[in-house]
Amino acid sequence: MKIAKNVSGAKSKISMMWKELKNLLKGVVSQRSAEIILAALEIKDRPVDIFAIANLLEVKVRTADTKDEVLLHFSEGNPTIFVRHDAPSVRQRFSVAHALGHLFLHSEDNNSNIYFSDASFNSNSIMEMQANRFAANILIPENELIELVENKTPKNQIANYFGVSEGVLSWQISDIL
Repeated sequence: MKIAKNVSGAKSKISMMWKELKNLLKGVVSQRSAEIILAALEIKDRPVDIFAIANLLEVKVRTADTKDEVLLHFSEGNPTIFVRHDAPSVRQRFSVAHALGHLFLHSEDNNSNIYFSDASFNSNSIMEMQANRFAANILIPENELIELVENKTPKNQIANYFGVSEGVLSWQISDIL
């Protein structure tokens, strides 16, 4: 992942704890949280490297031998995201983005386990829908998607550009257009 240079050019100014960024998001409408995170971290490359974002935020990401899609675990206040080791890469990317959504939108900086087994678009839970929206917005920034759709770029090319499945892309298109 390339990070746009900040004023000093020092990576340490970009690297921040997730709690600091979460404080920055207080009072922000949840639909704009992903956009603010991308801007704060100066992420410009596509596809968005969600694993690098987690790393910059000091959130560990691990693969696990599990049938569940994702697990967000806190140990002494430090979050770790576990994703299925055998899931396709686009699925792992969405699962990490989804878990980051829960971290920013729903966690209370506690030391407990938060268990999510349904990082899918089939859930009717408000929290799950918000985490899905966050994941889609951080992986597929709205302004770029609108431009590509208006230019009649084929769906498969758009999905490849953003590094997402065509299903996630279709959901994002139907949600914002």
